[in-house]
Amino acid sequence: MQVTILRGIPGSGKSHYGRMLASWNPKDSAIVSADLYFSRSGEYVFVPAEIGDAHRSCFRSFMNEIAIKTGHIIVDNTALGVVEIAPYYLAAESFGYDVEIVNVKCDAEKALARQTHGVPAEIHAIMAIQFDTTELPPWWNVSSIALQG
Repeated sequence: MQVTILRGIPGSGKSHYGRMLASWNPKDSAIVSADLYFSRSGEYVFVPAEIGDAHRSCFRSFMNEIAIKTGHIIVDNTALGVVEIAPYYLAAESFGYDVEIVNVKCDAEKALARQTHGVPAEIHAIMAIQFDTTELPPWWNVSSIALQG
């Protein structure tokens, strides 16, 4: 059983990569994401005041997938800091899942241009700096991929 936590700035390709991972074993894979909270009738409608609710909903979905023993759970959030990753990592390990964090790297300007969340350029730049400078615990299983496009 595997949990893959995707980490990257908006527009880096996390969702694209997550869907690709899930397609390899669609019957035993699940994607959880705060973005799903904002998908209404197939349209993404971000409401900043509801971001806390979105992340709580995402974590509940994650725990539901653990409860039914889904074979591969993919967490598709920005996950820039340790505090955003730690609950998922700890819960997954506690229930016997192997955990991997995948840093999804992409040129910040390309990511800004293709992101669909409406993150303003100045906030996006701060997120890119946080992504590049945050040190994750050395005992966590971390890998990186670089997506272009």
